[in-house]
Amino acid sequence: MRHLLLYPSLLFLLSCANKPKETTDNYRAGFKTIRTVDTSRIYKPGADKSDYLRLRPLDLDIWYPAQITESDSVLLFKDFLGLLEERANYYTASNSATGLTKQIAQSFCEGLKCSDPDKLLNYKMSS
Repeated sequence: MRHLLLYPSLLFLLSCANKPKETTDNYRAGFKTIRTVDTSRIYKPGADKSDYLRLRPLDLDIWYPAQITESDSVLLFKDFLGLLEERANYYTASNSATGLTKQIAQSFCEGLKCSDPDKLLNYKMSS
């Protein structure tokens, strides 16, 4: 599962290094996650009907065109990476992935020779 998001995240980081020059056109994206359930599929066979993982959970990440307002917050890279940690814990009904966000950031920094994983995690994305 780690490798599943490692490659898209790495591509994201590499694309940040070669940002195009600012233009007068500012394009921003909003982000929202919708958590729902696919009631047509069993996710955890043999689970009791009260178990939240009995039916297949679905997380829909939606990126959409948005205009900036004063009440908006900026998505940090740690929020993006944190989705993997949050979902790994949620889908396994455990805390086994706790700390995964920091570990991935440390791995990126070691591979890309950046000095501070916290600086990477606090990178402001354009959402």
